[in-house]
Amino acid sequence: MVRAGRAGPSSSRGRGPDGPARRRLRPARRPGRRHGRRHGRRPGRPVIRARWTERHTFAAVALAYALATILGRATVLPGEHVSLAWPAAGIGVLWLMYSAQWGAALTVQAVELALVLLATGATPLLAVSGTLAMTIQSALVVILIRRWIPEALGAGGTQSIHSLPVLARGTMTVAIGCLVGAAIGTTGLWLETGAVTWRDGLLWFGQQFGSIMLVGSVGHLTWERLVQPHAARRPASSRSELALLWLASGLVYGVVFLLPLPLAYAAIPLSIWCGVRFSTYAAAVHAGTFGGVALALTLAGRGPFSLIQDPATAALLTQAFVLVALFTALVVGTVCDQREDVLARLTSSEATAAARARLLAAMTEAMTEGLVVVDATGQVVTINGAARRLLERTSMHGSGNTAAYQLLRADGSPLPRDEHPSRRALAEGDVAPHDVVVPLENGRQRVVSVRATSLPEGTESADGRAALVVYRDVTSERAEARRLAEFAEVTAHELRSPLTTVRGWVSLASQELSGDVPSVAQARDLLGKALTGVVRLGDLLDGMLDQALAEGGELDLEPLEMAGPAGLIADLGELLAVPDITVRGPEGAIVLGDEWSVRQLFANLLGNSVKYVSPDRPLRVDVDLEVRGRRVLVGVTDNGRGIPEGEHESVFDRFSRADSAGSTVGTGIGLSICRLVVERHGGTIRSSVGQGGVGTTFTFDLPAYLPAPAGVSAG
Repeated sequence: MVRAGRAGPSSSRGRGPDGPARRRLRPARRPGRRHGRRHGRRPGRPVIRARWTERHTFAAVALAYALATILGRATVLPGEHVSLAWPAAGIGVLWLMYSAQWGAALTVQAVELALVLLATGATPLLAVSGTLAMTIQSALVVILIRRWIPEALGAGGTQSIHSLPVLARGTMTVAIGCLVGAAIGTTGLWLETGAVTWRDGLLWFGQQFGSIMLVGSVGHLTWERLVQPHAARRPASSRSELALLWLASGLVYGVVFLLPLPLAYAAIPLSIWCGVRFSTYAAAVHAGTFGGVALALTLAGRGPFSLIQDPATAALLTQAFVLVALFTALVVGTVCDQREDVLARLTSSEATAAARARLLAAMTEAMTEGLVVVDATGQVVTINGAARRLLERTSMHGSGNTAAYQLLRADGSPLPRDEHPSRRALAEGDVAPHDVVVPLENGRQRVVSVRATSLPEGTESADGRAALVVYRDVTSERAEARRLAEFAEVTAHELRSPLTTVRGWVSLASQELSGDVPSVAQARDLLGKALTGVVRLGDLLDGMLDQALAEGGELDLEPLEMAGPAGLIADLGELLAVPDITVRGPEGAIVLGDEWSVRQLFANLLGNSVKYVSPDRPLRVDVDLEVRGRRVLVGVTDNGRGIPEGEHESVFDRFSRADSAGSTVGTGIGLSICRLVVERHGGTIRSSVGQGGVGTTFTFDLPAYLPAPAGVSAG
């Protein structure tokens, strides 16, 4: 700033603007805190509670700006026209970045500058030119920051100086603003004195640029720390190391500036130490503090720069030293911040990738389909649980190479290795789903539906190629398909026989009625035989429907009383006209089952006893019930014709009838329905020769109904 005469310091008050608050720098008051006296308040006198508002902030910043202006006027070098430092420049830029009322802030800055300059001996022309230079300079710097660094706090963003690009753009905006300010300021000097040297312009630029960078960077980082604390540096540096740094800095600066030796730049490593080990904020505060110490000692005539006879040269070198220390701290700090940000992003990306990998692994492990990734050599790269469980049951016990496994075609012939799904996928690209038979170590076989596809280049395999093989165990499905095919074949055969019979009798009756001498009696007899075939066909269809219901119908479990006069067995015995039936069992022999299915089970067994009664003796049926644990064991014994030896198992197959059935009409479905009902209730059924080698005994088990003990909730 321009040097005129010295005068006592003066200050002026700025009026705070009315407007919406942007950011509050002062922390909120703690709940319950009282202001003023706690006791002795006069009755009826209101308690005045002070609150910090934007008006208070505006006034505080205005006061700080005025004091900084006075301090800058105190650093004018002897015999020079400008000051060594101008801290008000940095405060002015921060004030405009924070304030929502630019007009009020710029007006107060201009008024304070003019008053302080006039009060400290500046001429009106110098006061006007200096005020104009610094207000335009502050406004231009803030405008450029908001345009070029929109992510900065106070420019629409939330960040401060934490990257080299931000530091470079910020330095460039400050340099442009200070060049404009220096041009205006030195023009005022020229108009006032008639002569301006290059040193005046350089000193003006240096004091403004250095002050904005020093005060502005420390103030902006402090602002960010108050409103948005920055993440701690990793690894966290200890407080003892920070204390050691400041102690060493005090000793080094004391030696450098108290001894008449040219050792100023020996203090630069301290800025590097602080920037590497601590936050950018700590590095900026460290550089700003000891930079201020260097300026103060230089003004006091101490230190290496005071040895230079030319005050302007000494001032330039002092400003250069402070800027070197500051930029060293900021560059090292921002580089470390960038490194930590990159490491944090990498760590986050690694954590996300690991989480996704764990999720994918969990998903593949939970799948019932087998997943195997095989490379070009046949080596298994990745395998999930379903595939692992199947391969471990083979004779190779989960070998890591697919060439070791023996596979079969659907017809049972060996599958050559070149036709393995993985090798075909590597050669052809995609392999459509097809069945492959996998022999197990226990001699059994599993049928799997396999499809395969080649994976993109770059997988972790020997030559970068791999194939994904997906298989699904379809052994039960194929067995069911074969069973349905057999059922359809047998059903078609069984239906064809009565239909052929009905068609034959109806054809004969038609011929009889169309003859020259029709016989109504003969035709009626033929139609009666056809009707018998229709009835048999209806019985066959009913039996097939009952079997379908027994096999696929939904079970509605409920307690069913078996024994006793009101039991299910006695009721069926009466409906089926069983002449002599005895039910033996405890009163607790209650079955938990589906009523329709269980009634169908006993109806078929009792109906067979009545149908296949022996002509040599009257029918007798004994039903024995026994509760054993959670099951009810049932035995149904009759003294009928019996089942020939060797047919006790085959009688449960569809459309199978024992040789002893003879000419008795039947469909061969009843006992297959009995097996389905028992198996769907979790039991097994078998047949054997009755007591004394007479008749047949059917033994099976059903779930027992076990009521909850008294006082225990059933839920």
